[in-house]
Order: sequence, then structure tokens, then C-alpha cells
Amino acid sequence: MCKTQNLCDNSNEALAENNLHLPNITERDGCFPLAFNEETCLIKIIGGLLEFDTYLYYMETETKDTRFQTLKLSTTQLAHDLKLLIKKTDAVPTPNPTTSKILLSELQSLKAWSRDVGLRLILWHYTRFIQGTIRAVRFLNTRSLDA
Repeated sequence: MCKTQNLCDNSNEALAENNLHLPNITERDGCFPLAFNEETCLIKIIGGLLEFDTYLYYMETETKDTRFQTLKLSTTQLAHDLKLLIKKTDAVPTPNPTTSKILLSELQSLKAWSRDVGLRLILWHYTRFIQGTIRAVRFLNTRSLDA
């Protein structure tokens, strides 16, 4: 797919077709060292992990790959574990079940090429989100050790 359809490494053509609204971590989320805000950052991360649940379920059902089930369970567990670190657990946005069903239905109706691009973009965004999560948790741990 990479060689024949130019879909690798941030291809502008593939990204231009992207109408997915996948979670990401930005400076406003308080997860970067210069303006780190533990509570805000963790709430954003937990909400993002919960949001990826529908996308990971879609990937599992579309690819019939059981590794996505494991990834989905691990993501849910990580969200649960991080939720134990915050004070305002009610501030964590919970995905709306109706919205999740509509999203899943829309994803399942994609045609072959759009499905392939969508799967790749979901995995790419998930990877970037997890990288940001790892950086934030490491920074959090480093701050805890320094205190």
C-alpha cells in the first residue's frame, strides 16, 4: 500500500482525505514540560484513551486481528490506572454511547480505499497519542522523584 498508493509517512494526499476527529495532545492540554499541569494533562489523556475505544474496536472487527483486542483492553486498563491519579474524576469526558455507535457505523460504511487509509490514520494517531502519554507520565514520574 505504501509504494502503490503513496500512503506512508504523513502523505498529504491521505491526510487531506481524513475527516476523522481523533484525539491528540496539544500544548493547551498541559502535558508539555514548560506548562505542565498534572490534573489537566491526565484528564485529557484519560479522555483521549476512552475516545480511542471505538476506533480500536473498529480496527479489531475490520482486520479480524486479535492484537487489536489486546490493545483495546490495555488502553482501557491504562485509562483506569491513570484515573486513580486524578482528584476530579468527574471531570473526565466520557464518550457518548450514541455518538460512538454512529461513529462506528460511519467507519464500517467506508469503501475499501477509504477504509485502508482510515485504518492507517487511526493507528498513526493512536501511536502519536500514546507517545505523548508516555512523555507526560515520564515527566510526571520525574517531577515526583524530584519533590
